[in-house]
Amino acid sequence: MAAAAIGGSRPAGAQARQVDGNLAVILVRDAIAALNQANLTGNYTVLRDYASPNFAAVNDPAKLAGIFAPLRSQDLNLAPTLILAPQFTRAEMTDDGSKLRLTGIFPSRPKQVNFDLVFEPIGGRWRLFGISVAAPEPRQEVIQVPAPAAPPTAAAPAPSTVPIPMPRPLD
Repeated sequence: MAAAAIGGSRPAGAQARQVDGNLAVILVRDAIAALNQANLTGNYTVLRDYASPNFAAVNDPAKLAGIFAPLRSQDLNLAPTLILAPQFTRAEMTDDGSKLRLTGIFPSRPKQVNFDLVFEPIGGRWRLFGISVAAPEPRQEVIQVPAPAAPPTAAAPAPSTVPIPMPRPLD
């Protein structure tokens, strides 16, 4: 999974709290749209500037281009994810409100898009703090096929009985 981030996602002792579902969907779609535009143009300046200052400080555009090169090489247009509902596996905010983490998938075809995003509040809005996105190759379904029945075999002939002479005791 291509990922750009900085250190830990939750301060020690902080606990998760409920996240507004509409906010979560908006933030995920917005971040994926920014990444998609960066991948399509090869220009990661806007993605870096869109994110939080903490993210920008450790991720220059050249570094981001390298991080997302594998995703870009798939020539995958992420725009269709903007009309799909993300399925969240994690949506949590720390109690102190310092970070918001959204993890899940877009069940798109032919490839599912996986995401793991972290946001932090800067100037009254949530700004991207860490991003990890992947579009793994679809898994081939494995089905169980019964083993072929053994071919019928001809009945083996009954062994013939041949008398074996017993040695005679020596006199």
